[in-house]
Amino acid sequence: MLAGRLASGAACGGSMLIVPRYLGELFFPPWRGIVGACIVASSALGSAAAQLLGTREILRSASLWPLLPLGGLVLACIQLVLLRGAPESPFWLFEIGEFSRARNLLTALQNRSDEELQAEIAALAAAASL
Repeated sequence: MLAGRLASGAACGGSMLIVPRYLGELFFPPWRGIVGACIVASSALGSAAAQLLGTREILRSASLWPLLPLGGLVLACIQLVLLRGAPESPFWLFEIGEFSRARNLLTALQNRSDEELQAEIAALAAAASL
């Protein structure tokens, strides 16, 4: 039980660091704050839903309590399937030297003018070369 809680806590903590960074790289600056706020809000709503579902009034008996983590398992499996369609991080592509793929990805993801896009590409390339 303790090992499960430790692994779950490490996974949750890691996801609260990795997911905002990844999504921040995919969205252009005016949207990054909104996306970050949505991540925090969804985490808070998920915690509240777990607390609500764990109440005696909802589960009705202790024998149903082991079914509660299955909801998280189902959501994790859905995320795992959907992850196959997630794009690479443009910053990571710059770090490994795949500049054309990074440029193509940014062009496809961000509907902006060429000047704005070139400024972001230059900033990513500079950050990746550090």
